[in-house]
Amino acid sequence: MKDVKTLGTAVVLGALGLWACSSSETATPGTGNGATNGTNGTTGGTPTASAAATNTSASGSTTNTTAASGTPTAGSTTTTAGSTTGGGPVTCSNSDLATLPVDDTGWVARECNSSGIQGAWYCYADGVGTSDCVEGATPYRAGGGMCLTGSTVVNAEGEYGAWGAGIGLSLNETGEGADGSASVKSPYNATANGVAGFAISITDPSGIGTGSKKIRVGFTGTAEPTELPAPFYEVPGPGDYVVMLADALVPAAWDVENAGMLADPTNLYDMQIQIVGGEDPAAAYDFCVASVTPVGEDGNVIVGETVQPYGSQVCGNLDTITLGNEYAVQNNVWNSQGSGTQCVSALWNNGKSAGFIASPQGIDIAAEVGPKSYPSVVLGWHYGTFHGSYGAARQISTLTTIPSKWTYTVPTGTESYNVSYDIWIHSQNNPPAPNGSLELMIWANHRDTVPIGQLVEENFSIAGGNWEVWYGQNTNGWNVVSYVNIANPSGVELDVAEFVNNAVTRGYAASSDYLLGVQAGFEIWRGSSEFRSDSYTITIN
Repeated sequence: MKDVKTLGTAVVLGALGLWACSSSETATPGTGNGATNGTNGTTGGTPTASAAATNTSASGSTTNTTAASGTPTAGSTTTTAGSTTGGGPVTCSNSDLATLPVDDTGWVARECNSSGIQGAWYCYADGVGTSDCVEGATPYRAGGGMCLTGSTVVNAEGEYGAWGAGIGLSLNETGEGADGSASVKSPYNATANGVAGFAISITDPSGIGTGSKKIRVGFTGTAEPTELPAPFYEVPGPGDYVVMLADALVPAAWDVENAGMLADPTNLYDMQIQIVGGEDPAAAYDFCVASVTPVGEDGNVIVGETVQPYGSQVCGNLDTITLGNEYAVQNNVWNSQGSGTQCVSALWNNGKSAGFIASPQGIDIAAEVGPKSYPSVVLGWHYGTFHGSYGAARQISTLTTIPSKWTYTVPTGTESYNVSYDIWIHSQNNPPAPNGSLELMIWANHRDTVPIGQLVEENFSIAGGNWEVWYGQNTNGWNVVSYVNIANPSGVELDVAEFVNNAVTRGYAASSDYLLGVQAGFEIWRGSSEFRSDSYTITIN
C-alpha cells in the first residue's frame, strides 16, 4: 500500500458512526434512520439491497480464454472464476483473491476471495443532506469503485438526524435463492477466517474529497436496525489506511447504552464507510472506496500456514488461474492427439506456497506420442508471457540459488505419468515459442514412462540423490535433458540451480543463456484419477 497512515495506537482505516458527536462529546444520539434507504448506518440497519445482491445477478459465465488449437503448451491467462451459493458459475473481476471484488455487479462472491466474505455493496444516506445514493442501485462508478457524492447538513441543536451518508458491504449474506427466496444475513466470523482488519483505499476522484469532514469505518453486530451506534474508527478523509478490528469502538464519552463497546470480530454483519454529517460547517463530498483487502494480525495480507482451495475449478484447455503476483496454475492439455479431458483447481496460502488438484478423465495417449497433458504451477515464462513474481528472464551467470520444496500425491492405479519440473532455457530473453531452446526436466517421480532421447548416465549424484540423465531432441525443435530420480520419492527439496549449472557443464546450455521460467506439475499419458500437488514453493535468486 502507498501512504499508509498510522492513527492512534494502531495502523487503522477508521470507523463509522451514525452521529456527529466527537469522541469528547456527550450526547443522546437519535436513531439515524435515513429516509432514502433501508439502513441506519452504523446502528446496524438492513442495507438497501441492490439487484446485484441476488445470486441471479452474480451468476455469469466463467471467463475462459484459450489459445488457438494445435499450439503445443501455449496458453493465455483467464480470470479466476467461482460459483455463487446458488450453484451457477460467476466471473471474479479480481485476479488476486486476497482482495475483495469492487465492480459493477455489486456482489462479492465467497469464491472470489480467500477470506470467506460474501455479500452486497450498497449505499445509505440520512435523507436530510443531498446524496446520489439511489435505493436498489449499486453505487459503482467506472474507474473509481464504490462512490458517493453529495453534501452534508448541520443538525439543529438537540437533533441528530443529519448523520451523513456512506457505503456498506454485507459480510455474510446468502443472496437471493434460485427459488426467489430472500437473501439471509448471518454473522461473519473474522477470527475463524484469520481476518484481523481491512486495508482500504478511499480516493478523491474529483478534488472535492470530504472537505473538513472525517470518515468513519464501522462494523455492525446485528442484522436488523438498532438504536445504538456500532463500533467505528475515524480517519481524516480520503487516503490509504489499514483498520484493525480491535481498534473499532463506540466512544466511551458518548451518552449511549453501549458506550465503550468494541467490535466483536466473531460477530460482524456489515462494514460501513461513512462521511460524518451534522457538524458545522456543512460540506460537499465526493469519495470512492477503490479497494478492500482483509489483513491479518500484523496488518499485512493474510498468509496461511497451509495451502487452501483458491478460486474455482477450470476445465478449458490452457485455462490459467492467477495466484496473486506469485504464480499461475495452468490446465495444460496441449497434445491434440489421444483422448480425454482434464480440469484443475488451485491451492494457495496467499504467499509463496501453492498447489493444485488435477482431475483427468479418460486421458490415454500412445507412449511415443505423449504426454497428453501437463497441469502445472508456472513461475516466469510460458510462450511469450511471464507469470508470477519472476517477471523477466535472467542470464544463468547471474543466478545464485533456486531453492524449491514440493510434496505431491499420485494415484496408485495403472496411470502413466511423471512428476516433473519443466525449466526453459534460451539464448533469447523472451522468445514467442521454445524452438531452439533447452528444456531441462527434473523427474521427481514417475510410472511407466521414459524421457525423450537416450540414457547418457545411469547413476548421477546431485541434489542429495541419485539420478539417471537422459538427453535428446523434441520433434518440435528443441533439445531436452531429463534428470530422473531413481528413488521415486513422494516429495523433494532441492536447488534447481544445481541442475541448471550441470546442464551448462555438460554443454547443453551456455552461462550466457537465459532462464525463462520454471514449471512444476504432472505429465500424464494415461489416467482418470486425481493428481494432487499438495504444497510447492520455489524462489529464483
